[in-house]
Amino acid sequence: LLGYGDGNFKNPMIYSTGLDSRPYSIVVDDVSRDDRSDIVVTNSNTHNIDVPLGYGKGSFSIGALYSTGESSFPYSVTIHDLNKDNQADVIVTNSDTNNVFAFYGYGNGTFAEPLSYFMGYESHPSSVVISDFDENGWIDIAAANYGTDNVEILF
Repeated sequence: LLGYGDGNFKNPMIYSTGLDSRPYSIVVDDVSRDDRSDIVVTNSNTHNIDVPLGYGKGSFSIGALYSTGESSFPYSVTIHDLNKDNQADVIVTNSDTNNVFAFYGYGNGTFAEPLSYFMGYESHPSSVVISDFDENGWIDIAAANYGTDNVEILF
């Protein structure tokens, strides 16, 4: 919903994420580094993330799709510069394949093939956050694992 700045909103604009995609989580950042808001959506049923780039004024491109793997069920997504290259990287939990993916950004709205971090058998990671938990100057990843009733931190 686009806001008027007074607590009221314009009529909604609807953007398709694909037939039977079942979008689950969404995050906004400027992944293309053009000073416009871009969107990253996890599509749980089509096992991918969708990245529509913002044109400004509430309009977006048709999203580029990035696979999260067969039967992965991508659940949660966040964005941060993981490797200090000043580019937005996308971090996704894949609940049914028990891993977290890191898609490293090129700075133009596109991403490299993901790196996979296994969270343990039957862990089913459901939520992800980032912080420098060990205070060493590098970003760490924490995932809530509903299958094993724990939180796992990747340092």
